[in-house]
Amino acid sequence: MAFIPTLVRNQALIKSMRPFLISQGKVGDQYSYPDNQNALLAVRSNRLSVYDFVLPLIVEQKGQTLTALTDYWAREILSPAGFKNHLLQSQRYPKGNRAKDLRDTFLDIDLTCSLAIMKVRVLEYELIFRFHLGGSVWTKYLKNRGVVAGVQLPLGMKKWQKLDEPLFTPSTKAKKGHDINISQEEFFEKTGESGRELVRKLTTLCKIVYAFLEKKGILMLDTKVETSEDGTICDEFFTPDTSRFVTVENYFQSIEKGVDPDFMDKQPVRDFCAQIGTPFFDRFGKQIIGLSGLDPEKKEHCKFVAEYDFPRTIAEATTARYLKIFKMITGMKLTDYQKKYLL
Repeated sequence: MAFIPTLVRNQALIKSMRPFLISQGKVGDQYSYPDNQNALLAVRSNRLSVYDFVLPLIVEQKGQTLTALTDYWAREILSPAGFKNHLLQSQRYPKGNRAKDLRDTFLDIDLTCSLAIMKVRVLEYELIFRFHLGGSVWTKYLKNRGVVAGVQLPLGMKKWQKLDEPLFTPSTKAKKGHDINISQEEFFEKTGESGRELVRKLTTLCKIVYAFLEKKGILMLDTKVETSEDGTICDEFFTPDTSRFVTVENYFQSIEKGVDPDFMDKQPVRDFCAQIGTPFFDRFGKQIIGLSGLDPEKKEHCKFVAEYDFPRTIAEATTARYLKIFKMITGMKLTDYQKKYLL
């Protein structure tokens, strides 16, 4: 569970809707709909979370980028291809999101970072689809002689090498601490044939998105998809916060050099946080270097992160990456997309 600073918990992104605030997450709020018990207003902030900590650092236009990309994928791929998603269409404005209807009453709703969504019962699993072998499963691949999520992969693969087929790696959603990785078979034992059909359906969708992006000079190395229990695709999808994007050019240059690609997300912040010297020590008496070694359940660790002076430069570098990948994907500047589809 992420550590969310008290300052965040005491605020609402939409002040006029404070009485309707039902949840605050790491990077956004959710509000009940005053006149529709089956709808919610999801609002993305410019907050930033790393290693289960919400940092005292604002990344300008981050929430707007995630909102616009989610809207874009629903328009461009999901709806045309028949994949049900949880976005609600406007009843007053052609092709708009229903958040625009609600803004007629609550004037401080920022339409650039707000989407009206259908209330759904979310499946309690993380569904990750990997097109390339890397990230958290790379060490498992090496340690377990090529077995990942219970699947035997070819031996001798290189880090970030393209897989013949997308690899589904599920995990359970932990209410405290980190998610727990499980095998495919464990997932299917719990979810049955409906789970198998869901994975087949999502694999097809992810393949469509991968091919779409590849034509634009982008590789989606892996991606996380959230769904409801009935298979409705929800939360945000195919954004820098749920997917690992790299440019084709950088990918091949990195593979040749034997280094990680330059991920088009909050990597500048991750890199900085990995090098922070903390005043804490592990059980062996060794100083903890990097926020990944801290525990968001410990008050002294949370206080250290909340009071740390993070440089603005890493936030600015992250904003630049979000805006660049948005334009590469959509072919439009963020402000132009907002004017055309969200405002």
